[in-house]
Amino acid sequence: MMSAATSVPSWLHQERGREFVHERWRRGLRGVLLAMIMGSGKTRLSIDLINDLDARLALVVCPRRVIKVWKSQIAQYATNSWEFAALDDRVGSVRDKMALARDMYSWARERGQRLVICVNYESARLEPFASWALRIPWPVAVADECHRLKDPTGRASKFMARLGLVTRYRLGLTGTPMPHMPIDIWGPFRFLDRNILDPTYGSFKVRHALMGGYFKKEIVGWRDLDQLYQKFNKIAFQVDASVLDLPPAIDETLEADFTEEGARIYREMENEMLAWIQDQNGRGVAVTAANAMVRLMRLQQITGGSLPDAEGRSTVVDTAKEQLLADFLADIGQEPTVVFGIYKPDLAAIHRAATANGLRSGEVSGARDELAAWQRGGDTDPTVLAVQMQSGTEGLDMTRARLGVYYSHGYSLALYLQSRARILRPPQKRPVAFYHLEIRNSIDPHVLGAVLARQDLVQGVLKGLRKS
Repeated sequence: MMSAATSVPSWLHQERGREFVHERWRRGLRGVLLAMIMGSGKTRLSIDLINDLDARLALVVCPRRVIKVWKSQIAQYATNSWEFAALDDRVGSVRDKMALARDMYSWARERGQRLVICVNYESARLEPFASWALRIPWPVAVADECHRLKDPTGRASKFMARLGLVTRYRLGLTGTPMPHMPIDIWGPFRFLDRNILDPTYGSFKVRHALMGGYFKKEIVGWRDLDQLYQKFNKIAFQVDASVLDLPPAIDETLEADFTEEGARIYREMENEMLAWIQDQNGRGVAVTAANAMVRLMRLQQITGGSLPDAEGRSTVVDTAKEQLLADFLADIGQEPTVVFGIYKPDLAAIHRAATANGLRSGEVSGARDELAAWQRGGDTDPTVLAVQMQSGTEGLDMTRARLGVYYSHGYSLALYLQSRARILRPPQKRPVAFYHLEIRNSIDPHVLGAVLARQDLVQGVLKGLRKS
């Protein structure tokens, strides 16, 4: 059984959020979005709200790596004794997770014990857990990092929409409610409250998106956004960085030139791509976001120093960026550092750069999770943490470091902002510096520029390549 909560006072903005949610509940609005910047305590606030409801059963659906965060937060902030069922990978298969949840649910009902069941999105949507969960009348359910529901055709988004129908009170938590574009909010709102926005995604998209481009299938603009934001604010409590007493952050760019062989391979690929684009005037295969993205990824992989062959095996074709990172690590010595990358070969290059300087390195990725060892910071623990952005941006505390390095950038503004917030968040007290590694005269600066400008990646990067 979890221990009783410690009496840690809430922040002022958390108390205001609590008042906001209670006011919505009194008006009969049972789905609320906590759109709070990472590090602002939205997990604590949601636990306070569950306590306020005096609910004896709650379901939390979150990314896999966030389950342990919920366990520690429940132990710290729940005002009554709660049992916590962590349906993580140690439990076993989805069937094993369902069996444990079912047994814990029956046990808690028999004893009148409060119970929180916490499961990751990937398992929750699968059978037999999904069918079991949809038969339970949940008093409250939480969708943590609910921007993951933005794709209305996704299986997780569809499952959470159905879960919302059998749940009395619903909370959504995210620091990036509209990670790419305004219409991303429809999926989370389908779970929270179906009565706020249009009943179908198609009608919602027609209402707010201007279509054009190739066969008028591309979004080229927006309309009636004031109306959309008015509806959004009806159930969304928002907190931005202004409420946090965070240290200053600086961004610097470190540049290097391709090796001769790397430059040759890159230019051949770039020229082939540009020629392919120019030749699409009614001949050959049409340029689409999907096939253009594949070619852009190849260019970005080359700047990182690798290129996959026809079988998907990566070959090192350039060492310029790896050497740039190695030189940087040599300059900072034993300073704890987080290095973000996109592709598996990027992570391998980060490890090699650390080894070249006699530094131990750990990894957070789909294959490895060595965050705890890096956080511990002992003599035999990693100093450098290689983080795959898709796996290491949600719910993780990397504030042991004040230095963050981007070996490569992805094409998601949400992932980029979340990765920064892993370091620049409470309890960080030191000035933070982010270093962006770039190969001169390559795709690198165009990728980050398109992401920060919220441009369509393909169009933004192609525009930059044509200019250069």
